[in-house]
Amino acid sequence: MGFLSALRSVKIGKKLVFMNGYPYPFNFNKGNSFFRSLHTGAAALYLFSMLVMALIFTHPLYLLGLSLAIVLAAALAGGLKDLESFMKPGIVMVLLIMGINLLGAGSGETVLWRSPLLPFFGRAVFTLEALCFGAAMGIRLLAVLGIFFLLNVMVHPDRLLRAMSLSASKSALVVSLALRLLPGTARRLDGIREALIIRGVVVGEGRFKERAQKYMLMLGNLLAFSLEDSFTLAEAMEARGYGGYGKKGRSLYRRERIRPRDVLIGGCAVLALLLSALAVNTGAGSFSYYPRLAELVSSPETLYFFSGIMFFLLVPLFVGWGWDRWHYLKSKI
Repeated sequence: MGFLSALRSVKIGKKLVFMNGYPYPFNFNKGNSFFRSLHTGAAALYLFSMLVMALIFTHPLYLLGLSLAIVLAAALAGGLKDLESFMKPGIVMVLLIMGINLLGAGSGETVLWRSPLLPFFGRAVFTLEALCFGAAMGIRLLAVLGIFFLLNVMVHPDRLLRAMSLSASKSALVVSLALRLLPGTARRLDGIREALIIRGVVVGEGRFKERAQKYMLMLGNLLAFSLEDSFTLAEAMEARGYGGYGKKGRSLYRRERIRPRDVLIGGCAVLALLLSALAVNTGAGSFSYYPRLAELVSSPETLYFFSGIMFFLLVPLFVGWGWDRWHYLKSKI
């Protein structure tokens, strides 16, 4: 049983129209069809492995390689322009992180600049180590944002909630209702405002007391509609037998098949995750920023682990690239 219907969002001018109660800012139905054909678990496992890598790695080489994989995946999914707009606030945060770390750290042996003596603050010391550490943490932040963007364009929220509902149906229902709450209320409020305007009641005009009365009228109608919608939802759930399936378990309208491509993507994700854990445990995935920057490639193991991780991250992307180009490959996996 799906909790949200699969409809694309529509933009009118600069206003995002809410479809079925929730905004859908990125178009899932464009780009390479390989990602849409993946099992929800395989796609989520691939993205989860990338998220773990972004959180455990401090080495800039690994963080840059992970960022490259994210950009290539976004390009393959047809969301490169959306990724650019999605990352603009993140870039501002990265610059802010770098500036705060550069001003507040004050540690490191490679001094770039010392400020004159300032009252109450002393001297501000800008070091190369603080600048590089702030840049690396900024790249990590952008990687995490990019992974959540890929989750939006690679895994449809309906399928993700459906997968959640298999083991936690009540939690999935609460999440779906929460996703509908704010945009559904905003859409209902717009409808009430338009109905009042048609009847000659212009909200926001008049004296303070008149405006307050109009807003109270809107809120009263909104409360009545919300209660009516809750009763309708409860009746629909009861009619579909929600919560009354007993020991046999809930029925499924759609079942996702596990295909060879899902096993391939999931296997690559697990192997990349295992190599990442080994790299961190052996020190090949770690990097020392203080008191002096370490060498970027301090040992051959660093390149070995990096090459292996990038191989398992990029194999799914190459398979997806050939998905729409070779029908033989599509028929086999």
